[in-house]
Amino acid sequence: MPLKILLIEDSQLHTQLTKKVLQEADRDYQLDCTSDAKEGLGRILRQDYDVVLCDYRMSELNALDVLREVREKGKDLPFIIITSSGNEKIAVEAMKQGAYDYIVKDMSYEDTLPVVIQRTIERYEAKKEKEKMHEALR
Repeated sequence: MPLKILLIEDSQLHTQLTKKVLQEADRDYQLDCTSDAKEGLGRILRQDYDVVLCDYRMSELNALDVLREVREKGKDLPFIIITSSGNEKIAVEAMKQGAYDYIVKDMSYEDTLPVVIQRTIERYEAKKEKEKMHEALR
């Protein structure tokens, strides 16, 4: 069963790069793309995704705005922020708000992205399993 990913990215070049990276990965991915943050937010709320990749800087909303809305609406899913220019302050804020990871689109992006997605899915599944165990104990 393919891993369903939503990519919210306003750069056509970076969208094409991400598609290429995921096509060449060893895992089966189903990639859904949008260049509009508000449309992406709507898709997250209406559909089920295994993971969201969201560019930090976009015209109307940034990735932290999208993440905040997702969490306020009670949607729990792995959320990875991707950006062209890394910033430690933004990375820390992203993690505080519930992002699973923060990736800089640099020379290592092609090698890093599939590994980060896999690690994120594993962390999310472990979290869900832990929640089930706690619920069973109650």
